[in-house]
Amino acid sequence: MYDYEYKTARINQPIYFAYEGDEVIFQTANQKNIYKMTRFEFDWLANEMFENWQRSNQKYIQILEEWNECKGCFDLDGITSDIKDIEDTIYALEIIALNKIKPDNFNLTTNELETLISFFRKNVSQIIQIYTS
Repeated sequence: MYDYEYKTARINQPIYFAYEGDEVIFQTANQKNIYKMTRFEFDWLANEMFENWQRSNQKYIQILEEWNECKGCFDLDGITSDIKDIEDTIYALEIIALNKIKPDNFNLTTNELETLISFFRKNVSQIIQIYTS
C-alpha cells in the first residue's frame, strides 16, 4: 500500500478555519493507494488548472469542474467522485509541473507535484476516487 501524506509541518500556526482534517484525498477504488493533500494545497492546484484552462492550455477536466462549480466531492454533501478523465488530469498536472513553482505554505512543491503525477500514472488503469474530509 502506498500512502502519500502532505506537509503540514511547514505550516507554523493554523490559518483561520484550517484544521488537521481539512484535506482532499485521491485513492484507488480498492483503497490500496492513497494521496492526501491539504485543502489549501488543492485550492492552489485547482486555481492553476483553472488559469491553464482559461488560456486554452488544457481541457475542463472533471476535478476542475467539480471544484469550480461546487459539485461532486466539493458539494455540501461531499460525496466521493470517480475521476473519469485520468489521462487529461495527468496532462493538466504536467502543464503545472512545467512552470516554475514558488514554494510557500499553500502550494505543492515540484517534488510533491511529481509524486501526484506518479500516483495517477501508476493507477491510470484503475478507478481513482476523490473526496474531502
